[in-house]
Amino acid sequence: MRATPEKYGEIFRDRMMLTSVLSAQDYVQAVRMRRVLAAEVQAKFDRYDVLLTAGGWTPAPPIDQMSPLYV
Repeated sequence: MRATPEKYGEIFRDRMMLTSVLSAQDYVQAVRMRRVLAAEVQAKFDRYDVLLTAGGWTPAPPIDQMSPLYV
């Protein structure tokens, strides 16, 4: 891949290049931290039965500009 990076797709190539700057020690530490963070988030969500979040990709419009179907 280093010799002929143009033979790879841009997204794949960029992701693989990012891994070249991480050491094995950095990766192991990141995996450990991910476990800790996931446990903390799970503990917060254990209190709820449902989590409602916004479903759109854009900010909500002002209420006076919304369709009557949604108000």
